[in-house]
Amino acid sequence: MSDDRYLVNGQKQIELLEFERGRDLSPPDQEIEPYLLELNRLPGLCTLQSCSGHVEEDARDGTEYISCGNLWLWLSKAMTKRFYGTAFKLVQRPEIEKLSILFQGYGREIVSITFQGAGHGKLAVAMAIIIEFFKDCVVEEDDVRAHIRKTNN
Repeated sequence: MSDDRYLVNGQKQIELLEFERGRDLSPPDQEIEPYLLELNRLPGLCTLQSCSGHVEEDARDGTEYISCGNLWLWLSKAMTKRFYGTAFKLVQRPEIEKLSILFQGYGREIVSITFQGAGHGKLAVAMAIIIEFFKDCVVEEDDVRAHIRKTNN
């Protein structure tokens, strides 16, 4: 197993470059792409997989159903710690269906967020909630670093 459980400096840039190289084979849903760009601007977080959610049709009987949106996020160790401490605030929002932690066989710990997306007509609202949640995690991470520096001086 590799030492990739948490996102560290340099890995995010590699992951985003790999995404750009594979864009023709597997492009993100157009509706979710601006939100992915905003999330990827945050330190300590990298999007790995996404779906905006869709209205689908069952091939067997033609029944329509709504599939939720989904994000896979790879977080730094500090961001993961903050996420665990505040995750229930995020999942208590009605637009957020579920949070899961995925432990991948090659060592990564991934946060999976299932949300009411484009098919529900709530993509913008759900993504705003998710982005704001992680912005708060970054602010807290910066506050902790400043406090440590202050107490060490």
